[in-house]
Amino acid sequence: ELEENRLQNYQNLLQLDGQHLVLNREPIECRICLSDVKPEEGVVLRDCLHSFCRDCLKQLIRCCTDPQVPCPYRDESYACNSKLQEREIRALVSLDDYDKFLDRSMSVAETSSENSYHCKTADCKGWCIYEDTVNEFRCPICFKLNCLLCKAIHEGMNCKQYQDDLRSRALNDSAARRTTEMLKVSP
Repeated sequence: ELEENRLQNYQNLLQLDGQHLVLNREPIECRICLSDVKPEEGVVLRDCLHSFCRDCLKQLIRCCTDPQVPCPYRDESYACNSKLQEREIRALVSLDDYDKFLDRSMSVAETSSENSYHCKTADCKGWCIYEDTVNEFRCPICFKLNCLLCKAIHEGMNCKQYQDDLRSRALNDSAARRTTEMLKVSP
């Protein structure tokens, strides 16, 4: 009988692992809005097993500015440091809200990383974290080859050719010439 119970528990765990959200089996009180939540209407977070109503978790995700959404459980003596799993976040909010969350997360991760580089293609969301020994970054989104030394895209030219071309274009561009002349006159 013990072996049967173990097998049943194992099968239950496998079934739960296949689901994006773990729903509450018992009635709970949401620790955020303090409302009573009926069985299977709330969510049990996988990492810490704290339970909340769906609406409060959705609102938490929509408002979160961190790249990871922290468990909101707090009381007088304890603050949970677990995070919502990516599959929980994706299952709780709309596709539009999920895309917005990903954009915010990427933006925070990008700006907080020291060796971070954003693709120079207009409106491209591609970026990387690079090591000092790397001079190029092939964007995984638009596939353009970015030069990390020049901070530009100059495929088909080496860095010297690109910089010479820039100087040449600046000389031939009247607005750039005027700006250069104005800068020379200024004290």
